[in-house]
Amino acid sequence: GVHGLASDGVRRFTQLMDKVVKETNITVEDIRRLRPTVEHVEALGYVPDVMEKIKQYGIIINVNPPRLVREKEYIQDYGPKAEQFMMPVKKWLDNGFTVVGHFEGGAVGSTMNNLITREVNGRVVLPDQKLDRVVVLKLFTTWAPQYMLKEKELGTLEVGKYADFTALDRDFFTIPVDQIPDVVPQLTVVNGVTRFLHQNLAKKMGRVPVGFQFPDGA
Repeated sequence: GVHGLASDGVRRFTQLMDKVVKETNITVEDIRRLRPTVEHVEALGYVPDVMEKIKQYGIIINVNPPRLVREKEYIQDYGPKAEQFMMPVKKWLDNGFTVVGHFEGGAVGSTMNNLITREVNGRVVLPDQKLDRVVVLKLFTTWAPQYMLKEKELGTLEVGKYADFTALDRDFFTIPVDQIPDVVPQLTVVNGVTRFLHQNLAKKMGRVPVGFQFPDGA
């Protein structure tokens, strides 16, 4: 995997793959089996030649929603047309690309909301690329194990998989969208072991909190 921040960086990554296929006995299918990835993809856009190579090599697009905030910098450097490059995730999904999500600091709820509302820097960036909350949740849960080569172990609650789950302080599926950034995890279980128990829930259960606790109870 590489940090594929923008379209030309990813283009150069695929050019290296082309070179390997041309000059060695490694095939396109060999590379596809390795599941190459590009991370962050804040300004990848939908450039035809780049997307064709991503599909050819089965590259997983690993999106980091908070980086949408950098759209202001791209517009300053490249002009208004740069906006069309800012994480067109819906278009990627609609055209059959494998997309997963990852966190890089910040609250879980606000990270997801970046793709639901597309609101950053006081404006909506590419409103036609808004995703519903179910799709966004899948980016970080059901689909993410493809990136980790662990879809037989993670991603869903099934017999034979790790018992990984988290409990939130409100219903992610029904609350108003503007409340999603305020969601606070209360319990996290990994492989059947409690890794985090929020102090508020711990008090109700008569148990000792587990894991790091913010002083203000957030």
